[in-house]
Amino acid sequence: MIERLFPCYRPYDTQAAALEKQLRELEGTLSPAKALEQPVVKETRTLLKKVSVETETINKCRKIYNAVRLGVTEQTLDASPGFENFATKYCLYNYLKTYNHTLQVDDASNEVWIRCNNEYIPWSQAKSVVSEHSALQQPSLRWVYGEEGLQDKDLYIWKVPDHFKSTEKTGTFFFFCACEPEDKGLNGYHTWFCIVYKGKIYSIGKYRPGKNKDFINKPLRVQPGYIQSPDVSEFWGTTIYQSDWEKISEEGAEKVLKKIEEIKANEGDFEFHNVNKNCVVFNNEMAELAGAKVRLEAKVHAWRVITPQWLQNGVDSIAKVAPCYIRLFAEKITTFVLNIIGVIFLGAAKKDEKLSHTPSLPHINNGRDLWEPETLRIHHPKQVIPNLKRQNCSV
Repeated sequence: MIERLFPCYRPYDTQAAALEKQLRELEGTLSPAKALEQPVVKETRTLLKKVSVETETINKCRKIYNAVRLGVTEQTLDASPGFENFATKYCLYNYLKTYNHTLQVDDASNEVWIRCNNEYIPWSQAKSVVSEHSALQQPSLRWVYGEEGLQDKDLYIWKVPDHFKSTEKTGTFFFFCACEPEDKGLNGYHTWFCIVYKGKIYSIGKYRPGKNKDFINKPLRVQPGYIQSPDVSEFWGTTIYQSDWEKISEEGAEKVLKKIEEIKANEGDFEFHNVNKNCVVFNNEMAELAGAKVRLEAKVHAWRVITPQWLQNGVDSIAKVAPCYIRLFAEKITTFVLNIIGVIFLGAAKKDEKLSHTPSLPHINNGRDLWEPETLRIHHPKQVIPNLKRQNCSV
């Protein structure tokens, strides 16, 4: 805001110039997977997220930053019209990291060559594969790069779940995945599950599109849910925490994949709720269907999700010595206050109009619900992360 009011005020130019100099030492020397792990790349990303006004210095820094994380040079970006815009819009560098792919460069023209159908072709030819077009339905989120390279698929629009990776590991497995946002904001935590079946890894997650705008649109209403395959979090670029791969039967895997097809075919009736119909609950249901023993242990009272740890520790210390009736009274009062806030401001007593045809009720349906602690026993993905971290399973 200050930059816009006072154009001469350029607080980030000095830092951007210093970072640009460091980035030039990495230009064209690292694969996307290695480049994204470099401290200077992470520092540049943090800086550029703060910038509200583009200056010449910032633009130079941004250009070399894009080149480094794609594993090419500025000259290559200039020789490939439209490629830089495409790559940044769809976060191509994260896809390249996920699949451990790299770009190639034509020696004569300096043009980018990119993988497509497992072969490298020039960008000028490949860009037609991912040309912009209107989605056939909503929600829509393009899946522009897969195991074989550039493609025109959608994470939401499909009838049968498609695998997103192959594996040489033999056997059939079920495992959970989770990620946390860099800023530790509650809205960015997410979990999903994977099925390993006949050498293919299927990544499947439950979502509510537009969740970042939910505060205005009553986030505690019952709202439409949607299935993504693969889950977009595979390509967010954040650390992914995995549970151990649990061996299951082929029949169990087939049951889950068939169930996903059925849900997708009747997605107009599929519901999402932040407390008891969210990604964690869905993943546990699929684990049970698969015959897996593993579960995501995440159920806590909502106040523990929204308060700092020091406050929780203090309350726990008091609760250890407080009489039972005091603890019960405090829980009831806390539940009532939070539910009143939920009803008035967050839509806890509402259903989305798209679900008016379904028989389910709003989360808070009557006066008794306001006092019921179970209405605020939330399965929050934030609670999953510590346990998965202890397993040291991250990718």
